[in-house]
Amino acid sequence: MKLLPPVSVAIHACLYALAANEVQLLPAGEFSARDGRPGKGRTWKLSDADGRALAQRLNARTTPLVIDYEHQTLNTEDNGQPAPAAGWAQRFEWRDGLGLFATEVQWTDRAKAHIQAGEYRFVSPVFLTDRKTDAVLDLMHAALVNTPALDGMAEVAERMAARFSTSKENTMLAKLLAALGLPADGTEDSALTAAAALKARADEASTKCETAQRELTALKSAATKTDAVSTEAMQALQKQVGALTTQLAQRDLDEVIAAALQGGKLVPAQEKWARDLGAKDLAGLKNYIETSPGVIALHARQSGDRGAPGAGNATELANKAKAYIAEQARNGITVNAAQAVAAVSR
Repeated sequence: MKLLPPVSVAIHACLYALAANEVQLLPAGEFSARDGRPGKGRTWKLSDADGRALAQRLNARTTPLVIDYEHQTLNTEDNGQPAPAAGWAQRFEWRDGLGLFATEVQWTDRAKAHIQAGEYRFVSPVFLTDRKTDAVLDLMHAALVNTPALDGMAEVAERMAARFSTSKENTMLAKLLAALGLPADGTEDSALTAAAALKARADEASTKCETAQRELTALKSAATKTDAVSTEAMQALQKQVGALTTQLAQRDLDEVIAAALQGGKLVPAQEKWARDLGAKDLAGLKNYIETSPGVIALHARQSGDRGAPGAGNATELANKAKAYIAEQARNGITVNAAQAVAAVSR
């Protein structure tokens, strides 16, 4: 395609930093490639005002901008090979002082597989410039490549997100295993099995509580009519209902905190605070967790986290938990290992 002067097509393999769910296509200000383009003593230029106008024009287009592989869109006439799309971008945003971003890029399944496998790690734009001033005029398309023209650019966001997700899932599994009283080298299956057993026991306790409540209601009704129910029997039943109610409340609190730890809504350093709050106001704790944005950085241990107790402390804690379970059993109350550990820890 022939263009009238002073406009010329400049293919610039300049790669820029990426953030989650977006791709940076052009930087702000003056920039150049490491291979010397656009020429000795020259730089490409894109001011904030021009960048905002460019983003507005791109957003007004009906056809989305294609992201191909290795700029094959430009080479297909020469090599006769097809130019399949890796992704599509139709929303653009200019950020003053930073550059032009394509947001909500829709990658193909094939491109996602390449990116997450580390087979493609960068994006390169193709744009038009003014031959005399080297000002950026328009953006044509972009490509997944592995040879950046600028050093120090970030990887494609999909790969970064995949690595972060894996690390986050591993961290949450470790916290869940600890909350369930399982070994640190346990698997996801073992955690699910323990959680299912915990739920079964909780359901059983809930059924017992409902039965006791029905019996209490019947006794109260009989006492009203005949005044024949002994005060001692009534008090014993009320005590049983109270104990079961307390056990159900503790189960609810344990489930809420375990889910929050697994979902990144709480960090281990917040667990004691969360238990204290939940014991007084479980609805308030649930509201805090539901509205919490979640933990962003889970790769490193927080400064206030002292880590897991040593072997001696772990043995002492286990002995206390066993004693607590036996004591509760004598009182007719069944508790699991996780509940016992939580109780003696407090």
